[in-house]
Amino acid sequence: MKKLFLVLALTAIYSATYSQAITRFGNITDINGRIIQETKYTSIEGTPYLNTEWVKGEILRHDNVRFVDIRIKYDAYTDKLEYLFENKPFVLETPIKEFRIFNNDKIRVFKSGFTEIDNNTQTSLYEVLNNSKISYLKKYRAKMHDYNMYNSATVHKRFIMEEMLYLSFEDGKMVKIKRDKKSMLDAFSDKTAEIDKFIKDNNIKFRSDDDIAAIIDYYVSITTRS
Repeated sequence: MKKLFLVLALTAIYSATYSQAITRFGNITDINGRIIQETKYTSIEGTPYLNTEWVKGEILRHDNVRFVDIRIKYDAYTDKLEYLFENKPFVLETPIKEFRIFNNDKIRVFKSGFTEIDNNTQTSLYEVLNNSKISYLKKYRAKMHDYNMYNSATVHKRFIMEEMLYLSFEDGKMVKIKRDKKSMLDAFSDKTAEIDKFIKDNNIKFRSDDDIAAIIDYYVSITTRS
């Protein structure tokens, strides 16, 4: 009798756990989006989209419901995520905690929830460029600019994509940075000598995001030891 009770109890626990796990995944029909016109930007030069084509992705809403195997595009002008359903474009209306873009063997991760800085709020979406205690973030913003052709009074519009770089520390502090030596020394001012030596020893030229990520990893390693 005791064995039967134990089996039933374990079965109930397993069923409840499994049920909770399943409810974390949502159906695309429940994603809460609004249909949009694909032609909304056709009169404007350039593009506000990070990826101009629909790509395979994954979305995690703020209520922890996850949507997988979905075609998405990120609009850096509205800071909104769009998705494809039955060959029609929709924009996601509810806040997003995270989304991922799968492009061949590369996975790009975007998250919200960081401390407000500049014109960015906690719902703003950043690309996370590393995996560390200190997050290296890139904020994309498509800005619309007006211009005139030579000897023409007609006003034209075009999108220009801008990128801003930030560090998010464990205590929530956000620091805007540039991809250069001075910016790194200012951000890690408590270890200026060590960071300066690391940059020289490794001949870092600040030509890529990997250079910044390497400096962050080194800073975390020496501050963890101390």
